[in-house]
Amino acid sequence: MRSLLAAYRDRWKRLSPLTRDVTFVLVLKVTGLCILWSLFFSAPLAHRMSLVPDRVAERLVSPSPPSEEADARR
Repeated sequence: MRSLLAAYRDRWKRLSPLTRDVTFVLVLKVTGLCILWSLFFSAPLAHRMSLVPDRVAERLVSPSPPSEEADARR
């Protein structure tokens, strides 16, 4: 009985070069995206930056004030 690693190695060698390249690039991209997410989006930088979810929702859903650009065109 062969080891699991040897079975995966044989399967990897049977793949076409294009399939191997695409697989390698996809794994590389997913790894890069995970690293970027952990660096920039995992947690706020300052401990005091936490906001109440209700207040954030209120700001996102509320209608925006009329812009001054519309008045300037008259």
